[in-house]
Amino acid sequence: MAHTMTKRIHEIVELVSKAKTKDEKINILKQNESQALKDVLVGAYHSNVQWNLPPGRPPFEASEERSV
Repeated sequence: MAHTMTKRIHEIVELVSKAKTKDEKINILKQNESQALKDVLVGAYHSNVQWNLPPGRPPFEASEERSV
């Protein structure tokens, strides 16, 4: 039985960004189709999605940098 490794969302997005043609990009997205990927893409690009964030810069505090 073959075991395939599931890529993380950021890995898929990186592969798509490096692909040269539209057909390559589509093929990568189809090969890595998942509900999580669909949710991220809908959240990023669908015109009916509105984020519930305060106006201006989102409240964010950076974590301390540490070496792992």
